[in-house]
Amino acid sequence: MTKARLFKKILLGSVMAFLVAGISFADYNRAGIPDSASLRRTIQNTWLKAPVKEVQAKQSVIMQDQAGDTFQVRAEKEGESLVITVCPQSYIQVSVISGESIETETRASFSRYSCGSWMLYRNLASGKAEKVIILFTENPEVYLQIRPDGNKTVADLVVFGAYLSRSVPIGIQFDAVYTTSFQTLLNMTQRTMDWNAATSIPGQYEDVKTMIGTIRAALPSMEYKEDVAYNEIGEPYYITEGKPYLPEPEDQALNYWRLYEPEAVDNNGKTLVVSAPGFVKWVIDGIVSVKTGKGTRISELILPTVKFEPYSKAGVKSQGWNLTLNLDWDRHLAEKALSVRSVKNNYTYITGGVDVTDRFFVSEITADSRVVSASSYVPNVGYKVESLKPILYVLANREPGWFFLGAIRHSSKTKVDEAVFDGNAVFFPYITDKGKFACSVFQNGSEISLEKFLETNAGASIHLERVKATSYLNFQK
Repeated sequence: MTKARLFKKILLGSVMAFLVAGISFADYNRAGIPDSASLRRTIQNTWLKAPVKEVQAKQSVIMQDQAGDTFQVRAEKEGESLVITVCPQSYIQVSVISGESIETETRASFSRYSCGSWMLYRNLASGKAEKVIILFTENPEVYLQIRPDGNKTVADLVVFGAYLSRSVPIGIQFDAVYTTSFQTLLNMTQRTMDWNAATSIPGQYEDVKTMIGTIRAALPSMEYKEDVAYNEIGEPYYITEGKPYLPEPEDQALNYWRLYEPEAVDNNGKTLVVSAPGFVKWVIDGIVSVKTGKGTRISELILPTVKFEPYSKAGVKSQGWNLTLNLDWDRHLAEKALSVRSVKNNYTYITGGVDVTDRFFVSEITADSRVVSASSYVPNVGYKVESLKPILYVLANREPGWFFLGAIRHSSKTKVDEAVFDGNAVFFPYITDKGKFACSVFQNGSEISLEKFLETNAGASIHLERVKATSYLNFQK
């Protein structure tokens, strides 16, 4: 069933349920989020359009709409603005200590960051309306922003600091937004804004979650060793030298006890040795070997995919150092994973579409809150690492059930024009059953948070390759 058909099926079923319940269809929305439109119609003069000083002095109130849903209305100062928030009631788990026992209770909450929150920003000095923000997922960094622009009203679709759509005219007066339902806004912008990149359909990430769990279970057996990867029959080799990997002999003078108690030696449970590219190969070999009975060949993974001008600076340096080994490696691994899924069975990184090259965003928000043109894909370089989180969020929505290999490119600290692909990572983005964006990141035989990866690699570039996730795995142990 296509995504469009599934949306129609969900929409039809939900509409019938709402009609049977006797709820106004105007306030229904296919996203299923709480919509305060009917309630906002009753408070527009007392809260939304009333003098700022008067609104600022009001106490928060709890109200119910026509459907019986509970909302809180309140006003809070934020910088030079007054934010009037209409937020739905949600529930949180709270640990309560009673004597020596700890019990978990479910308590009602009215968080402005909950799905369905509607916020009007007004200037404190002038009272002028500045913008409306609507949260339509469980991720507060993902929102619809509507603002006046001269005589026009325009809308922005923002995900984690990047604009999917910006300054899209919506054809109504700005103050009409105060009482407009979310579904009406969806209808007005469904052809002009990229909603598919901002929202997801649940239940499409089971293979991704299976791979995350299986990889995670194997991590305690891994030890990082520079330049080491397993060949197609499971033997550890040095990548650049093409020689078998042999553990360095121990200095017996320093390990005297091992000679007399060999049964106590268990290598701390470590049975696998992997480098950065070696770990990524281990992941892909777990997919490929199910179909072929063996892993990928190292000799095929190091074949160059980038051609430099012979007399350019990079061309000269590449004669003595492989500047793109980690990129070549990821591209070939992704094409091998694609080929085993296809009858054609002879894809390349060019013909297979494994490179992620999309232009995702029109603008970005900088750390100092400026809106600038979005950085786009650079051939054989990739994207700025700073753009990675919103990119992975969009990929989780547009390409559910896929994961991504990342080749990391760092520039020299002393010579900015000199750069090399010197790292690899694997990204598994998905949307949880509760609607939250999550991304498991594995690198060098370990798991790290996405935030830690972004912090560690600030200023770098990353080139992504797409791979279809699967529950049919045969990981080397």
